[in-house]
Amino acid sequence: MNRLDEIKSQIRINKIELEWLAEQVSLNTRQLNYFLNEVTEIDDHLYDKLKEAIEEAPFEMSLFDTDITKDPSLFESSKLNISIGERIKTFAKKRYGKMTRLANAMEITPQQLHQYTSGNREPGSKILIKLLNLGCDLNWLLGGVEKPESYKLAILENEIKQLKDKLAGIVKIASETNHKKN
Repeated sequence: MNRLDEIKSQIRINKIELEWLAEQVSLNTRQLNYFLNEVTEIDDHLYDKLKEAIEEAPFEMSLFDTDITKDPSLFESSKLNISIGERIKTFAKKRYGKMTRLANAMEITPQQLHQYTSGNREPGSKILIKLLNLGCDLNWLLGGVEKPESYKLAILENEIKQLKDKLAGIVKIASETNHKKN
């Protein structure tokens, strides 16, 4: 398999959106399509950039384009009959939007998180405690049963975060105003 076929295969296997990949390597989608479909060989620099972006793709791609906290479909019963890894992904979608953000919040690498979400490893007590501390319902995570209040709680937590951000902005403005008076 040549390098170009390898890149195409990785794009297909990882279900990478060409628009996202093009942006990562500073091309527009049409240019990327040209390199992938019209040329027989790509240069070393482009190959390295594509390879690097593809390796980071599972951790950098946004999982949602919309406001994720107002989507009750995440709690539909059809979404509860899934593996622990899939439930961790659902939790990441619901609370963080990106796997990288959840990994950072858990203080683990994205690669370690991928081991759990892909089903290669089952989370142990340390990982479960980290998820619990981040607001993950362990009853749901381990058994697929979630309290109906969890959705309402997620919305309230998001509203609290937004209010805290606004309050921090007000405090900053007040501090700056007070500093200017002195």
